[in-house]
Amino acid sequence: MRTAKFTLLLILLPMLASAITDPGEVDTLRIESSTGLPGRTCTVPVYFYNDETLYGLEVVMEYQPEYLALDSFSLVGGRIENYESPFTLSFIDSANLMDFSFMPNFITSDDSIPPGNGLLGTLHFTIQPVAGDVTTTINSGSWPQVIGGNRSTIFIAEQTQSITPYFSSGEVYIQEAPPSIDSIWVEEVTGIPGQSVVVNVFAYNQEDIKAAYLALHYSSTDLLYNTTIYNGTRGDIAFTKQTSLNDQSMLISLIFDDAAPLTGGSGSLAKIVFDIHAEAADDTVVIDSITYLGVQPTQFILTDDLGALTFTPYFTPGRVEIKSPTDVDNITAEVLPIQFALGQNVPNPFNPATRISFDLPQASDVQLNVFNILGQKVRTLVNDFMPAGTHEVIFDGKGDQNQPLASGVYFYRIKAGEFRQSLKMTLMK
Repeated sequence: MRTAKFTLLLILLPMLASAITDPGEVDTLRIESSTGLPGRTCTVPVYFYNDETLYGLEVVMEYQPEYLALDSFSLVGGRIENYESPFTLSFIDSANLMDFSFMPNFITSDDSIPPGNGLLGTLHFTIQPVAGDVTTTINSGSWPQVIGGNRSTIFIAEQTQSITPYFSSGEVYIQEAPPSIDSIWVEEVTGIPGQSVVVNVFAYNQEDIKAAYLALHYSSTDLLYNTTIYNGTRGDIAFTKQTSLNDQSMLISLIFDDAAPLTGGSGSLAKIVFDIHAEAADDTVVIDSITYLGVQPTQFILTDDLGALTFTPYFTPGRVEIKSPTDVDNITAEVLPIQFALGQNVPNPFNPATRISFDLPQASDVQLNVFNILGQKVRTLVNDFMPAGTHEVIFDGKGDQNQPLASGVYFYRIKAGEFRQSLKMTLMK
């Protein structure tokens, strides 16, 4: 089986002495494991720990190109993202050998990397169109040179000394491919015993649909079905809207007129209202997809002019987190987030819009920006002081000048107080 190797070179030195003994804890270069689907992109974070000041580092890794195609390596969100020294990027692609060279000009002490632990950067792969249900490893490698022997992963502690860190490999689990990129996902909400919650069922479809069947099961009897609301959803235009029940299972059937189908797009198809049992204990209730009565699965049916094709969209379960407040005055505190967090955008890939959520455990100055693959800011979504709580913002796939953005990979990054996090999303047109 072939392997490909690539180098992330963060400083170029004329000569390097043989590796020295690390006087402290074992320095580490760690590749995070990830999952993905055939034909889609996946991100693999790369972390490093150093217990002494570094003046550069070089990372050599290998992977299997039968399964993964390397797109890029991004420093966004990493420990050296904001260094003032310029970074240049060069590519060498020959016989499955890829060389990524990042060359900051470490001249002053401000350019050194202090001891610490965190993200170096993120690898972005496109998963090859394989059958799926396979695990491939990203491992340590060596880079052959004509002169000077092989290069490998090193941390540069001084300009003539290097340390060989412990290398922790990562894995990419390639799931079985869904039949299409169309998808359904269920909202995650929080509720209190004795009260009601509203759970949105969202959908993304590329083509026009004449029927949608949402077959769902909720994992606890503490959720009691009340009603289904269509007002304000994409499902409201269906001429037949019906909810069938069987114990903790339900089937929402939406039949559209073939002359006025559910056109391509994304958004809520229905809002399910549940009552939470007054005696319910704290619990997380999962709302997942099933085959209703063993007959009807979750399905989309395309319009007749598209061949009336029937298929199963990709499904993401939702959750109702039941929390019991200690008293009436404590209800708000009980449901506030306990830590900063940035959620993965939904849907992803998206067209024309996607929803981004984030949690603030305390009121903070918040910046939420979108960057292109080159690290250039293309859109400011939030720049404001915001209260504690869970917040959502819609990104419509346009730049700050209201211009439509091209298809491709984008990154969104939040800054809230001392909190920083970046995630990737894909705009597909």
